[in-house]
Amino acid sequence: SKEIFYREKDVLIEKINQEKNDKRRWSLIRLEQEMYDENDYGTSAYGSIEDIQRETEETIYEYYEEFLKTSEIRIVVVGNLDGYDNLEETLKNKFLDSDVVVKKAGIKNREEFRKVEEYEKLNQSVLCLGLNVKNTNKDFADCQKE
Repeated sequence: SKEIFYREKDVLIEKINQEKNDKRRWSLIRLEQEMYDENDYGTSAYGSIEDIQRETEETIYEYYEEFLKTSEIRIVVVGNLDGYDNLEETLKNKFLDSDVVVKKAGIKNREEFRKVEEYEKLNQSVLCLGLNVKNTNKDFADCQKE
């Protein structure tokens, strides 16, 4: 909606102003601007206040459409895909204007898990979960190279 669009513009402008008020941060930003004035790296991730004020809902939507048409999109599907035999066809139908390449990687289910518990008298706790995926499948390794 228009309200959300203009609120987000105000948020970006406020972030730029906050950067200017943080002198340590602002000095580093100015250094990058001067060092990389011929390069996009010297531009703030938020853009400039002038650029933000210039944008309209229409210009942002046009950019969004162009971005979707010209950008590479990768969709990674992980999990038990039993019963989703037509997933590849569904993706191809959803992205008709694009060249859809589907690469499948085999990942074996692990039946055993390692559980580590540590105890201390504290008023807080932390839960950590880890997953290590090894490149055991040539197709999966090929996907990572691209």
